Amino acid sequence: MVLLSTHIVTDVSDLCRNMAILAGGKVNLSGKPLELMKKLEGSIWKKFVTADELEALSKQLTVIAVRRVAGQRLLHVFSESKPQVGEFEPVTPDLEDVYFQALATAQKPQQKAA
Repeated sequence: MVLLSTHIVTDVSDLCRNMAILAGGKVNLSGKPLELMKKLEGSIWKKFVTADELEALSKQLTVIAVRRVAGQRLLHVFSESKPQVGEFEPVTPDLEDVYFQALATAQKPQQKAA
């Protein structure tokens, strides 16, 4: 077994049969890259947004990434179903979506049982 620590997602997809994502000193997610991407199918959505839209949508949805594409902000969100706000399009998940969704999940405050 070889342990590879990297932030370069293409290294993982090219070299690894299994992967783990660490967050807060704990394994947040582990599995086979292709299987982890498949689990997110139908749950990642994208939309080009303005700065004002980004701020508003960030309060309503689980934002996993904001990328610059041709000078515009491309927003990726995680949602079990199509977001009811804005005109989002489905995304075929890649390992970056897996990574950022795992981190977004790890950063959300855990609800305490009543």
